[in-house]
Amino acid sequence: MGKAGIILASPKRRPRFTLIIPTLNSASRISGTIDSLNRQMDCDLELVIIDAGSQDPTIDFVRRGYCGSVKVYSVREYSMFEMANRGISLATGEYISILLPGDSYISAETLSMVGQAAQERDLPDLIYCGCLIREVDAEPRILLEPFDVASLRKGMLPTSIQSCWFSRASLKRLGKFDTNFRVAAGYELLCRMAVAGGFKVARLERIFVDLDRRSLPPSISVRRSFETHFILKRYFGWGAAIRYWAGQHPLHLIKLWWKTRDR
Repeated sequence: MGKAGIILASPKRRPRFTLIIPTLNSASRISGTIDSLNRQMDCDLELVIIDAGSQDPTIDFVRRGYCGSVKVYSVREYSMFEMANRGISLATGEYISILLPGDSYISAETLSMVGQAAQERDLPDLIYCGCLIREVDAEPRILLEPFDVASLRKGMLPTSIQSCWFSRASLKRLGKFDTNFRVAAGYELLCRMAVAGGFKVARLERIFVDLDRRSLPPSISVRRSFETHFILKRYFGWGAAIRYWAGQHPLHLIKLWWKTRDR
């Protein structure tokens, strides 16, 4: 109650975040990720580690290095999106996101600004920002594209799945990651959301997430292309799938797959 009987409106509470990190023998890569979480200001963050039986000090590094509370759950084997789904089931935050060991938030204000955007834009179903991607033998590149059916139909991601914050309510309505796709399940989820319609999406014109992909084997790119082809067929038909595949230099991908199939 304010002066003269005036009732003062209380400021909206910023949402709680749940961050899920799937791990397996990640001690050499996770310290930068944890450091970036410790730098986050003015946010309510729940950290959930889903570990696939690490034999190195991954969990010790997280427990000793992270300044906040952390929940650790174990699974029998590593499957990124199955582990992410497990984390989603355990999440209590209003917004859920995923990072992989080695990923990091560039700014100490990342989660603060995402929370502010959630307040100002009336709790959208998805908030996303841009990311910086580092790959082998290539200059770092920025990924921040429109989230719309026209772009997704071309096989274009608006950003990385690590640069997305999904409301828990939207995932309850939409469903979790389709684990039939081991690499492109994030793209499938975004296609599912776009085609379903009725979801409110907020885009932040900032680059907040740093992804280091220099340690990924070439087979990941090959599998992503194959999976994207099938996702396009599912949601947009054969025409979109064929146009995408033709633009991927299929003979090169097949040769690359042949070289890496036994690794």
